[in-house]
Amino acid sequence: MAYVAGDEPQAVLAAREILVAGGSAADAAVALSFALSATLQSSAGLGGGGTCVVYDAQSGQVDALDFLPVPATEKSKMARWQVAIPALPRGMYALHAKYGRLPWSAAVSPAENIIRFRHSVGRALALDLGSHSDALVNDPAALDIFMSPERRVLREGERIHQLDLAATIGQLRGRTPAAFYTGVMAVRLDERAEISGLSLSAADLRKFAPVWRTPRTFEIDRTRIFLTGSADAESAFEAQLQEPAAPANVNLRASPPGATGFVIKDRRGSAVACSLTMLTPFGSGVIPSGTGFLSAPSPEFLSEPISHPIVALALSTSRSAIEFVAASGGVGAGEVMGMALGDQLTDGGGRSERPVGQRPFVNLIKCFPTRSRQNSCIVENDPSGFGFAIVVEGS
Repeated sequence: MAYVAGDEPQAVLAAREILVAGGSAADAAVALSFALSATLQSSAGLGGGGTCVVYDAQSGQVDALDFLPVPATEKSKMARWQVAIPALPRGMYALHAKYGRLPWSAAVSPAENIIRFRHSVGRALALDLGSHSDALVNDPAALDIFMSPERRVLREGERIHQLDLAATIGQLRGRTPAAFYTGVMAVRLDERAEISGLSLSAADLRKFAPVWRTPRTFEIDRTRIFLTGSADAESAFEAQLQEPAAPANVNLRASPPGATGFVIKDRRGSAVACSLTMLTPFGSGVIPSGTGFLSAPSPEFLSEPISHPIVALALSTSRSAIEFVAASGGVGAGEVMGMALGDQLTDGGGRSERPVGQRPFVNLIKCFPTRSRQNSCIVENDPSGFGFAIVVEGS
């Protein structure tokens, strides 16, 4: 069996499609990431980035992939909007190149199909539009996408039209991200960013590259935990997990959108957890003219709290098998994920309760690495969220 959980149901079904077709956890992660860039733009997008942790069941290796947003600086002095270099396409391409099984085009296609044929506003996006869409006033083109003809923000179930984004993802599917960062797409993106007053240039695109890292590692009660994310989120996670009795202040306040996490385990036993971020709700709110995707703001110029990404994967030290895979993202994500996994490690019987809709959300796969239940897992969405968790049989 395979397992997948994320914060937006349409995107989770895109990952399911890939797993049913025989794809790896990495293939499904590509599909889910691109789908989130269309269905949950408040927290994920081509203009943002993220981080992933990957477990390869065949080799037993655990890797961390860093494609977090970094500042675009080549045009910073003359730009109206200081933005980050779009990191998600090249990050997903690096993940696919190392761990993918299906063709790149097959992994990207479900997201393009969602936009072209059946895309409607989900509950999570509708709530974010209603509460955190202030950044969209920066760009009339963004308002046109996310507002109805009556000039109100779109509501749950209403159709959303993103033909420019579909065209951009279609080009990424057909040409691979090489064209986006060094080819004809990069030249056009440079021109369109200048029209929109963004600091992004073709030179910024050329120099960006994701980085494979060794994840941070520590052990608790015969469980080895592999962790990757922003430095702040990592430290908060470890502190909360090692002192579970300590209260987490984040539990008392709502976190804004700006990041989202998902988890996937395929039938071969490999797993991927990713946390994607736009740094702030809807990023900068500005779309490079004609591309359809929102730009993330430059992290150097942010005065408000950043939505930090955080993902973790744990292996049993006695059997070298997965115990859990978890992902989150947002302000306070490290503390909340530490609380959630502390419940799992201590058999606390459930998660700490938070009001429905209160971020950050934690998605989780928990497995039972014993001889009698060797391949048995459960997959869970955060009960406070609006996502989807699914077991994929026969994948």
